[in-house]
Amino acid sequence: MRILLVSHGYPPRRNGGTENYTCDLARRLTKRGHQVRVFAAAKDIARPHLSTEEREEQGISVVEVFNNLHHDSFRETWDLPAVEELFAAELDAHEVDLVHIQHLLYLSCGLPRLARRRGLPVFFTLHDFYLQCPRLGQRVHGDGSRCDEVSPGRCGGCLADYKFAQSAPERIIGTAAGTLWSGLGLDLGPFLRGLGEGARRRETRPWCAPVPELAAEYGAEVQLRSEALLRDLVPAVEHFLSPSRFLRQELVAWGIPAERITHLPAGIDRGLFPGPLDGAAAGADRHGKAAGERLRVGFLGTMVPLKGAHLLLEAWALLPPEVRGGAELELRGPRDHEPAYQAELDSLARTAGAQLGAPLPREEVGAWIAGCDLLVLPSIWFENAPLVIQEARAMGTPILVSDLGGMAELVSDPAWRFPVGDSRALARRLEELLKGWPSVAPFDGPPIDGPPADPREQVDQDEHVERLEQLYRTALERTGQ
Repeated sequence: MRILLVSHGYPPRRNGGTENYTCDLARRLTKRGHQVRVFAAAKDIARPHLSTEEREEQGISVVEVFNNLHHDSFRETWDLPAVEELFAAELDAHEVDLVHIQHLLYLSCGLPRLARRRGLPVFFTLHDFYLQCPRLGQRVHGDGSRCDEVSPGRCGGCLADYKFAQSAPERIIGTAAGTLWSGLGLDLGPFLRGLGEGARRRETRPWCAPVPELAAEYGAEVQLRSEALLRDLVPAVEHFLSPSRFLRQELVAWGIPAERITHLPAGIDRGLFPGPLDGAAAGADRHGKAAGERLRVGFLGTMVPLKGAHLLLEAWALLPPEVRGGAELELRGPRDHEPAYQAELDSLARTAGAQLGAPLPREEVGAWIAGCDLLVLPSIWFENAPLVIQEARAMGTPILVSDLGGMAELVSDPAWRFPVGDSRALARRLEELLKGWPSVAPFDGPPIDGPPADPREQVDQDEHVERLEQLYRTALERTGQ
């Protein structure tokens, strides 16, 4: 099959969960004999706005559209005709059997309709709430609080404080930098990004409630967006795929017909996560400690407020000294965002006696997880189907998670969950676990009807791709291709 994958980014330029999934899928489809191309968004102030660049990454052709957010209106954040023209040109230039969309942020929600008009089956994997939530798809308000119920009125207030486009001076600088790149090959990107990072470090603008009139105006824009997506995008998609039942339920409530969304859990890369290193089953017994050896507690994820690293550090500082003295806490992950928050984490880590480390190379993650006695995922947003939970289970390492969304779906036993956002409750549970180690109850699996808890029985990436191929073939047979 000739397959075009679409995403809002692609490694190594962007390395988030969706981007890495897209990369892994492209490699595995190619390995199985399919012809794969990738159409992705990118942001680089040194490149002309809406210019394109084609490169080869691990034998896969990747076409990147540089969207530097020169938007004239909020509508252009989701309806951008210039990107649709570039996508149409891609479809015209290369024969394609089907399109599989991973994300449309920084692209345009009209892309599925363009593919469908050409008679191409369109698949859409739901990695977050982007179709429902126009603020990056995370369902988090401008003040950092979680959005438990989506409504145009509340969205309007949220978007009124959201910087969705570059300012006029930023556009002028970016346009000049793009001209120098196109004309002379001079890349001012590192210099300009450094200036921008310095400005962000100096910025201390607090969140403030939006002007009611502006909130009402954006609320109307959100309503228009939602109606347009349900009217034009949803019918153009052959099949939606959701890694979690929770996300599927939320998007069905938004308006996607239930029969159009299939729950398809992400697969584990057995090469990177082969199972417990000592061959034991998942659970506390696997982590028996020699006399005097400290327990290792870990956090793995991007250091942003939504991931809750601050909550874990606050909880760790609340532990009795004798409990904390018998364990060590290490947090690993990217720290490229929100300098003020990074400074807060540094201060909390010093107080708690914890270590903040650099991101791990992907090939080292499995061994690091296996070396931990306990992982903690204290996210304060819903999450979808966090890979770190599945990776921890594959490596036989217990994980303690927030009692919310996709985390609670994958970890069904309340003993391994704590109330979201409650650092004191987290501290109490950590104290119970660490004092009782290693006689605590074994780490549970997910619900009975979910993926099995036994690491040997978890779906791996090849099985995941096989299921996708079956869906692809069924769609192609239905369309007569």
